[in-house]
Amino acid sequence: GKLEKPPWKNPVDGRTYYPEDPDYPLGSRWIGLEGLEGAAKDRVGFAIHGTKDPEQIGTADSQGCIRLDNGNAILVYNLLEPGFSTVEVVE
Repeated sequence: GKLEKPPWKNPVDGRTYYPEDPDYPLGSRWIGLEGLEGAAKDRVGFAIHGTKDPEQIGTADSQGCIRLDNGNAILVYNLLEPGFSTVEVVE
């Protein structure tokens, strides 16, 4: 699903983050992904999302999500249509 600044529960420590928290990690948008094949088949809970720390983009500093700067997260969010758009993540 596509959400704007949803609450997020850290799967490692169980803490729930809210948009008003100063250390809220998700940035401006959340685009939920579902694994369709391979090792990711039927996995959920990961997404494409914005970030409060754009300098961390490109580093291994997430829980498996794809982080974008907030402007690009908004652009992708606006382009994708739930149920119609497909995102393929490749290495």
